[in-house]
Amino acid sequence: MKAKLFFLFSLLLLLCALCGCGKEAKEGNTLTLVTSAHFPPYEFLDRQKIVGIDVDIIRYAAKKLGKELVIIDTKFDSVIGHIVTGKADVAASGITVTEERKKRVSFTIPYSRAAQMILVPRNSPIKGSEDLKKNKRIGCQSGTTAYDYLRQHIITDKNSPLLQQFETPAVAVKALKIGKLDAVVLDEQPAVVLSKINAADVVMLPQPLTSEEYAIALSKNASELREFLNTVIAELKKSGELEKIVESNTLLAQKVREGKNKLRVFTFLQGFADDFHSNFIADNRWQYIWGGFLKTVEISFFAVMLGIVLGFMVAVIRSTYDRTGKLKFLSRLCSVYLTVIRGTPCVVQLLIIYFVILKSCDNKVLVACIAFGINSGAYVAEIIRSGIMSIDKGQFEAGDALGLTYWQTMIHVILPQAFKNVLPALGNEFIVLIKETSISGYIALQDLTKAGDIIRSQTYDAFMPLMAVAAIYLACVMFLTWLLGILERRLKRNE
Repeated sequence: MKAKLFFLFSLLLLLCALCGCGKEAKEGNTLTLVTSAHFPPYEFLDRQKIVGIDVDIIRYAAKKLGKELVIIDTKFDSVIGHIVTGKADVAASGITVTEERKKRVSFTIPYSRAAQMILVPRNSPIKGSEDLKKNKRIGCQSGTTAYDYLRQHIITDKNSPLLQQFETPAVAVKALKIGKLDAVVLDEQPAVVLSKINAADVVMLPQPLTSEEYAIALSKNASELREFLNTVIAELKKSGELEKIVESNTLLAQKVREGKNKLRVFTFLQGFADDFHSNFIADNRWQYIWGGFLKTVEISFFAVMLGIVLGFMVAVIRSTYDRTGKLKFLSRLCSVYLTVIRGTPCVVQLLIIYFVILKSCDNKVLVACIAFGINSGAYVAEIIRSGIMSIDKGQFEAGDALGLTYWQTMIHVILPQAFKNVLPALGNEFIVLIKETSISGYIALQDLTKAGDIIRSQTYDAFMPLMAVAAIYLACVMFLTWLLGILERRLKRNE
């Protein structure tokens, strides 16, 4: 058992040595941009590359500075957090300048003025903002000023379920198309693109709901960079280059799904083949799924290793205190650890470790492994402890009679039996852990679930990517269940 624990510790140390804590966000030869690449034409994916109006502006600035542009793709409501914690130099994601945001970050001069537009189904009775107040189900992107405006002026009841937030504009429009919403409020440029792509089902009302300005967000201490970007934006406006950037990216965003909405007649198999090609073959989108799968496996494996090590240590300490009264202080510490970890959501723990505890660590895989490993360790500890406590204390007396110390009895007699008893529960915890890694996208990690989101943002098709992701998770769980079955049968033969 000692050899096995030593092996596990060595494996984790090797992981840390290989991964390191990564590079800090701000390096001398790079300019790090944080964005949410699901907001065409400001930022979106084309052939696995993040492009868009904001990206072109920052790339132009990086070129003038003689730096390499590094892009972090995360959820929109985490963009400002990356600037506050120093994980990125600039944030550009169609960010509206508000007084609340000014308290946390500074902004450049505006580079674009956008209106909030209303999208409705064809033949909808909604004709303007006043109609939205008549108990209509309204959707918007989470963390945006559209939500703030709707909450303050349209649906003022904070407990009302009528106002719904979605991760991306494309998902909100998809909900509108299938009848789950009566209207969607989006920024003008994304609204134009999405209304044209879904022209058969969706129309954009001509009257804007409100208007606002976009600017680039930076740290309050980055005064030099802010002044430089102000000069760049002014230069792009004066030369007319900014207008060209907007026009070219608007056209490109529309072409990403060119021909998808043409009226065609298919048999079922032909339609399935077309959707399969669009979601996985076109632009090699299968690589998102493959890369996300490998990332999920990597995170799950090392998190399981860390969880086992922590779990066994905590379980042994607590069960030792329960049986002998020793290690009282360590047992209290372990109780605090279990209470905190089991009492808070895993996604919150992941964000705290990424943005607070390891905010200087830019290696997201390492952060995820630590976060999920610590979370899993709390549950593994109680599973193992229950197995230890289920062993009759006569086993300890027998070990003592044979001249074994308490720890020798624990390692060579008690733990092997406890492990065999709790193997089904332990296997269930590992299965849960694999599925829990699906929240890795919150820290801009492209895991399997995030890969499906990326494909959906490009193809506006929810069924095929979601079913593919679900099938892969199911296959992983079935494979792990099969391995656990083999292990259980071998342990039974050794009884």
